[in-house]
Amino acid sequence: MILGVAGCQLTSRSTAIDSPTFVAGRLAITGFSLNPSFSLEQITSDQQRLTFSGAFGLGRVDMIFTRGQAVEGIVDGETLSEEALATKLYEATGLSLPLAGLPDWIMGRPFSGVPHQVIPNGFEQLDWRFQVIEDPVRGHPTKILGELGELGVVLGIRSWR
Repeated sequence: MILGVAGCQLTSRSTAIDSPTFVAGRLAITGFSLNPSFSLEQITSDQQRLTFSGAFGLGRVDMIFTRGQAVEGIVDGETLSEEALATKLYEATGLSLPLAGLPDWIMGRPFSGVPHQVIPNGFEQLDWRFQVIEDPVRGHPTKILGELGELGVVLGIRSWR
């Protein structure tokens, strides 16, 4: 879904932007008229919350990750298992997404545990091709472009701290 940067080396870059405590922005997907807001927040040292607001007709979607694994989702107040959340997202979007990888992809890096290939402007993982565009001064992503076949995804990052 989600990303590459000309002249950027992912190995040195990933340590520089290792783990912000908060990332927020907007999401656009080819063929969808909605552009939901998203935020990724570090809750504890091993737990994150990813929130989409106004996402795909589902209202508010919260995903809780512990040690890099999606453990549950909350859609408009209803708690769902990882599997049920993945199914609900697929039914709403037609996208089969690796939920565990979303936090890393939002930060412009491949997620661990799954092979990836570094390409000149980003990386490829699970058939997705990502381009990460960084702020030249601060060195963190400002836009992440993802392609999966004809599908295009753009994450515009407004806040990174």
